[in-house]
Formats: sequence, C-alpha cells, structure tokens
Amino acid sequence: MNSLNHYSYGAVLEWIFRHVAGIDVTEQGPGGKMMRISPKVDHKLGSASAVYDSASGCYRCGWQIENGDQITVTVTVPFGAKAQVILPYAPDSVYHDTDNPLFETVENGICCVKAGQYTVTYKAASPLKKSYSVDSTLEDLLCEPAIRAFLSNMMEVDMIPDLAYGLTLRQAAEAFAGGVSAEQAQRLNVLLEEF
Repeated sequence: MNSLNHYSYGAVLEWIFRHVAGIDVTEQGPGGKMMRISPKVDHKLGSASAVYDSASGCYRCGWQIENGDQITVTVTVPFGAKAQVILPYAPDSVYHDTDNPLFETVENGICCVKAGQYTVTYKAASPLKKSYSVDSTLEDLLCEPAIRAFLSNMMEVDMIPDLAYGLTLRQAAEAFAGGVSAEQAQRLNVLLEEF
C-alpha cells in the first residue's frame, strides 16, 4: 500500500480546473473542440489562472479582482476550437461593449467565441465580499474561521446545537442569553464588518 496514485488527488485538481478556473469540457465537443468557461470568482483567493491542454490545444482562463470589486477575466481558445464564456458577477451593461470581440455573439448571457485571446474588465454587479452582522446566521458566521475564533472568545461555539445554526446571532442571543441590547448589537456589527 505505498501507492500515491489515488483518484482523490485528481478530484481536487479537477475541481480547481472546473470551478475555480472555470474550464469545463462539454459533451458537444469531444477532444476539447468546445469548452464551457465559467470561472467562480472568490474574493478570498484574489486571482486564479489555469491552462488546460486538450486534444484540440491549450485553453487558458484567468481572473483577478482589483480594488475590491473590479474583475478582469482573460480567456484563450485554441485554433479550430470554440468556447462558451460565462462571466461571473457581470452586469448586463458589459455585454453591450461592441468594441470587445468577446461580445460579438452573446445569447442569454453566454458569450460564444471562436479561437483567440479575450480580455474584459468590469465592475462586479454585486458585492464580492460577504458582509456579516448580528443578523447573519450562525452557520454563515461559524463557517468563517476568523469569525469563529472571534466568537469563541464570547461563547462556547463548539457547544452550539445543530438546530441553532439556522438562527441569526441576534435570535440565538435572545433564545439562549436573554438578548442583545441595541448598543451591544451596534458594537458587534462594527466588529463583524471587519471580517
């Protein structure tokens, strides 16, 4: 049992290509003739890029977040191939940029492109960073390691019953600790906004 050739390692790599970088093989394009490119932007990563070497050539996709809400996406489609590009957090107005070849053929928010290199920069249509407050659910708060550590200074977070995870912090305080004053809620909101 000394083998290091386990599928679990390949599954992680597939997830990175398919979800983080967004390069996904479609059934319509065996051998990489047609790809779906739909990167999942995450403010915690800040940027990501990948190169997928298919039988049809190298597909590239990269994204970067600048200034908190500015997204730049770059895509390369190899010669003789096609791709469907779905831009994350893109406002409708970005698709009206007729000077950008990425938007030559757009159907229902999907850019249908041929071989070439494409780049677009736009402001995200919705906030990329999640904001937290006393009205956030315990599940959302406790899934964030820094907030979990912060809250563990005030309560036994490991002792919270699973049923309470759907409650907001305010509701949990009312149910288990007699409530939160307006002043306490305001101070907690200020502290939680930093995460």
